[in-house]
Amino acid sequence: MEKLDQPGLFYTDLIANNAKYFATKAAVICNDEQLSWADFHKRTNKVANALIAQGLKKGDKVCLLMQSSIPMFELLWGTIEAGGVVAPLNVMMAQDSLAGMINNSDARLIFVDPTTAPQVEAIRSELKNVKPEGQYCLGGLSGWQRPEPLIDAAPEHAPQVKLDMSDCMNIIYSSGSTGVPKGIEHSHFARHAYSCGFGPGMKMDRFTVSVCSTPLYTNGTWITMLPTVYWGGTVVLMPKFSATAFF
Repeated sequence: MEKLDQPGLFYTDLIANNAKYFATKAAVICNDEQLSWADFHKRTNKVANALIAQGLKKGDKVCLLMQSSIPMFELLWGTIEAGGVVAPLNVMMAQDSLAGMINNSDARLIFVDPTTAPQVEAIRSELKNVKPEGQYCLGGLSGWQRPEPLIDAAPEHAPQVKLDMSDCMNIIYSSGSTGVPKGIEHSHFARHAYSCGFGPGMKMDRFTVSVCSTPLYTNGTWITMLPTVYWGGTVVLMPKFSATAFF
C-alpha cells in the first residue's frame, strides 16, 4: 500500500450526515442562541461559498480573533468546508505577539467582533498579507468590511472542494509563555485522530452534550469539540467562563 488506511469521511461529510439524520437536534448552543444540525449545515455552506466568492483558495489561511460565539463557530467550520485553514487566535495576546501570529500564519483574511476589533486596528500597519479588503468585523464597524451580507447572500449548497487527509485543517498557536507563540498545524487526518481516539475513549456519541468552557483558540477545547461534531452531539459554547453559567 502506498498509504495507511484512512477514514473515509471528512468532518464536512459528517456535518452533512448529521444534518440529514439529526436535522432538528441542536448542533451548537451559545447563551440563548442555538442552531439545529440542519441549519448549521446550511450556515457552514453559506460561509464557505461566501469565502470562495471572495477569492479564498484551498489552503488559504483565515484568522479568527473573536470571542466564542455561534458566528465564530460558523466561520471556523465554513473555512474548513471551503478548503481553507482556520487559525483561531488568542484574544488576550499582547499587541506585538498578535501581529506576529497573523503574519506567521500567512493569512489572507481576518475576522473580528466589536470587542476585538481595536486590537487589530492598533497593528494594521504591521500586517503583511491581510489587506484592508480582507478584514471583516461582525456587526459592522467603521473601517471594516461586513461579512453578514456576503454570507446571507451566498448559496446553501455544499461547495465542490476536494479535500485530502494530508491537507492542513487548522493552525493553533501556543501561549508564548516560554518565547514567541508558535503555530501548530494539524492535518485533517490528525484531527480525525481526536474524534476516533478521544471520542470513543470518553464514550462520546450522538447523545453527547459538550460544554466548551474554554475558548475555541485553545487546543484543549478541540479535544471535546471535534468528537462532538463528528458523532452528531451538541456543542455548548461559553463566551466567558463562570461557575454559575457552567452549572
